[in-house]
Amino acid sequence: MNDPVAFIRANTALIAPPLVPELKLHLAHEALPLWEKTEEALGEMGAFEAVREAVAQPGDEQTILRRLHAKFDAFQTRKLLDLLRDAGFPSLDFREALSEAPFTGLTASTEDSLETLRFLLAEEEKKLSVVPAGIPALELDRA
Repeated sequence: MNDPVAFIRANTALIAPPLVPELKLHLAHEALPLWEKTEEALGEMGAFEAVREAVAQPGDEQTILRRLHAKFDAFQTRKLLDLLRDAGFPSLDFREALSEAPFTGLTASTEDSLETLRFLLAEEEKKLSVVPAGIPALELDRA
């Protein structure tokens, strides 16, 4: 599936997570091992507290999304990947990882230059500043 929004909608439900009840997020229907380990790793990183802080600060939806996008940068992503690897999930060769990540727009890429791939991924990331995580709306429940 090459459409990240369709993938998310097909494999998740819009619910308020127990650790951040102020938000409604697209979460997995079932507790899969990857989701469980991801939740543990995100907790260890302080991600849930960061989301609570971002939502608690004043601002409209776009301001909150920009705050979240800035908080969860490449360094935090690398930290998450390391925690998942340490939890037993295997590291992938970059080409295999790209082929399994439709949200990158590079699943069919035959590019060998890592510098070119970094550039292409950076271009995709710029799009996220407009529509973070490829999701067009964030539903907040601030009641």
